[in-house]
Amino acid sequence: MKGNIIMNDDRESIKQDLLKILYRLPVHQMTSNKKEISIRCPYCGDSRKALSHSHLYINIDTDSDNFLQYYCQRCKAKGYTNSEFLKNINSYDQNLVINIEKESKRNKSKNYKKFKKIEKKSFNFPEYDRKDRINKIKLNYINTRIGVKLDYDDLKKYKIILNLYDTLTANKVNTLTCRETMGDTLDENFVGFISYDNNYIIMRNLSKTVLPEIRYCNYNIYDDYNNTKKFYFIPAKINTMTERITLVISEGIFDILNVYFHIEKKTENKLFAAVCGIGYNGVIQEVIRMGFLDIDLIIYGDNDQDIKIYKGIKEDNKPFIRSITLYTNKKSKDFGDYKNGYELRKTKL
Repeated sequence: MKGNIIMNDDRESIKQDLLKILYRLPVHQMTSNKKEISIRCPYCGDSRKALSHSHLYINIDTDSDNFLQYYCQRCKAKGYTNSEFLKNINSYDQNLVINIEKESKRNKSKNYKKFKKIEKKSFNFPEYDRKDRINKIKLNYINTRIGVKLDYDDLKKYKIILNLYDTLTANKVNTLTCRETMGDTLDENFVGFISYDNNYIIMRNLSKTVLPEIRYCNYNIYDDYNNTKKFYFIPAKINTMTERITLVISEGIFDILNVYFHIEKKTENKLFAAVCGIGYNGVIQEVIRMGFLDIDLIIYGDNDQDIKIYKGIKEDNKPFIRSITLYTNKKSKDFGDYKNGYELRKTKL
């Protein structure tokens, strides 16, 4: 009992220190039960229609196993209130970070073992049976969508995998983070793209009859709670001494691959990324953390997106964004299928 009292006292101190810095944010709202507080999400930029709205909720219930977890109801970003998160909301406090880390070490629950900052993991790509019929079908699907002729040796270059089980075996992962039946379905009917932090596989359904209602599935390889780096970068070598860089960004992975292969002819000093549902700000913040502080942003957007979303990006990321150029496709809703063709509509923001 005494130990629990001490732990709750420590949590209450952390809670009060956290609230002090959150109350300084221009938008913050306590829920009616006082167990959560909401702020504007740093990853998706939150609502553009109502700048007083907030959708990222932080658990401040000191009796909860989910104490200090956060979750955005808009972009589904989730993780723990650690040093990186506090930096992302411009509310870093060293003493608070130290106390949070102490609390995480004291607490032996499963969740707190994952409390630390999620690091980019090493990743091994599998070797494929080139005579396998399903492998051939999957590779052909990828090439048809992006209008190129990648071979099996190119898959590693673009962080593409053909099936789940070979990928898990190559990385010595012996357990599934989903039901076995779902694992079988993902393995047989989906192709995948490895996220920036190598913790997720963004998987695309190729079947029109097996789970046709599910186009994409985000497979969590290591069952890590944090998903804020579940975006995709085309691997590139960039001179880190470059003062100014161009970031080319889209919603989906097939969009950015088509842009890379067919539209942006010059790729030097350019990074190509797909947000994969997390939000543009999350990708931009990661590029800033890489050390690039002067960014020309080119967005290949979906036609159904409100332009207010894009206009808010520059405001959210001052002073790092030099310019923003938005392209949409007059021939299709996006850039995801090479067969639909491209006719660009350009907007300077």
